[in-house]
Amino acid sequence: MPVEEAEANARLIAAAPELLEQLKEARQYVAKVATNRDFDGANIALFASRRLERMDAAIAKATGGDAR
Repeated sequence: MPVEEAEANARLIAAAPELLEQLKEARQYVAKVATNRDFDGANIALFASRRLERMDAAIAKATGGDAR
């Protein structure tokens, strides 16, 4: 493995806990938007619902389990 790749991997591993925490916080916000049809229209709710599914999958992958 090239040195640059190893260094990039080390940085990503070191940042993973913080990245996961931020993703969880963003997920909470998007969940609120996705369940509120009056939050600037149905388009935002649809957008948020789609993103929420992706966030749940990423969190589950990172934690090896439930997204919440």
